[in-house]
Amino acid sequence: MKRELIKKVFSFLTGSIIKKYQPKIIAITGSVGKTSAKEAVYLIFSRYFPTRKTEKNLNTEIGLSLAFIGGVEAKSSLFLWLKNFVLGFWLILFKDGHYPHFIVCEMGADKPGDIKKLVSLAKPRLAVVTAIGRVPVHVENYPQGTDQLINEKSEILKGLTKKDFAVLNFDDERVWQMKEKTKAKVISFGFNQGADMRITDYQVKTKIIDNGFELPDGIFFRVEHRGSVVPVWLKQSLGRPSAYAIAVSFACGIAFDLNLVELANVATDFHQENGRMHLIEGIAESVILDDTYNAAPLAMQSALETFADLPAKRKIAVLGDMLELGRYAPETHETIGENASGFCDLMFFVGQKMKFAYAKALSRGRFKDNLDKVFWFEKSVEVSTKLKNLIEPGDLVLIKGSQGMRMELVVEDVMAHPEKAKELLVRQETPWK
Repeated sequence: MKRELIKKVFSFLTGSIIKKYQPKIIAITGSVGKTSAKEAVYLIFSRYFPTRKTEKNLNTEIGLSLAFIGGVEAKSSLFLWLKNFVLGFWLILFKDGHYPHFIVCEMGADKPGDIKKLVSLAKPRLAVVTAIGRVPVHVENYPQGTDQLINEKSEILKGLTKKDFAVLNFDDERVWQMKEKTKAKVISFGFNQGADMRITDYQVKTKIIDNGFELPDGIFFRVEHRGSVVPVWLKQSLGRPSAYAIAVSFACGIAFDLNLVELANVATDFHQENGRMHLIEGIAESVILDDTYNAAPLAMQSALETFADLPAKRKIAVLGDMLELGRYAPETHETIGENASGFCDLMFFVGQKMKFAYAKALSRGRFKDNLDKVFWFEKSVEVSTKLKNLIEPGDLVLIKGSQGMRMELVVEDVMAHPEKAKELLVRQETPWK
């Protein structure tokens, strides 16, 4: 009851603030890649205009309202809730001459009706759909399956006018088909030929460390748009999702008449949030690829594809359950086990769902019944003792899983400088600890 009252008050405040200040709203949804795209778009627009964004993954009604109010996540703090209310009413009663011109919003769809509510609360001028994938996250909350979830995501496009813009993933057929559901001007992005904002010449940059092993050191790619080509080198990011995020930000920038060459210069400062394909120094002169922020089938597959392409003496995968997949869980986890076993040297699977991956890996090729190379644990806190004893110099260790699996605990145990955990890892706030 209290939460519903808070939602009603926040909805009133948000609507009144939007009506008074009329900020241009950029809304982003998708099953994966929302937060990365939001961060890249915010980076670009904040260099040119007063801009604000939804914080962290606060992509529900309350999180969206906080972006317009300029408030903070209150959780159980009565003082912070009251502070947010006061901020909201102050903006309505008085004039803030520095109010943002652009608000970049991440919009989540955990269940049917979510996007429709968010769009009615904050109608965008530009809407982005990042990627859906074959089995989207949260699909277990949609009784009619994937098609119902896709239709929910497309709600972000339906209210756009002919003067507005839709930025859609050209590589994801389900996303690209959404162009039929909007009147807006469509800008596509992707690797495939035909995309308006096309990513080409993607490659991983490497470096030689002291012990002579070659390890990854960021990514390089080019972006083509209407005959113009700009290079982008991201030294603090890995994986195609980072390239997609930059392409989204360029598409949004072009929609508002920004210069592509200038955008490429700004993009060099982009880096993913903690827990999203971060390279961290590991014990025994190893390197950790920390992707513990969350996991969905498409994101897990993308992480494995990136991992497969990276140089290393040995590759060790530590993979936790992908949650909220319902009846799709056995099949999707088996696929992960099969794919990882194709190139990894050691594999650690964590959680009840990853039992399917564990069994599949043990049935494949060189790993068949090899209990010295493939391991299963029920919880993330059980992994580290075994993992520590097996890591060697030059190893590259991918650690990934859904938020609820707490895979960052494994990273903390095998990183070379655990005193930097608060600075480098996800979920370091007091409630999580």
